[in-house]
Amino acid sequence: MSDEFLNIFYQMTSGQYKIFDKYKVGSKFGLSNSQTDDIVDHLHNIGLIKKIGMNKILMTFEGKKEVE
Repeated sequence: MSDEFLNIFYQMTSGQYKIFDKYKVGSKFGLSNSQTDDIVDHLHNIGLIKKIGMNKILMTFEGKKEVE
């Protein structure tokens, strides 16, 4: 499921390094806020997403490479 989340995030940002609300990405995938938090935590822990503040995320270079 985290791969799909990363792909949707990539599509929503048009492959650019943009700061985005993690819950907007999760809602596009039909996830609850709790599920979104779990996936973002996992992606952050493996270095594919950077957390910014409480709700914002940014795809890392490694995350972008993973999707491409």
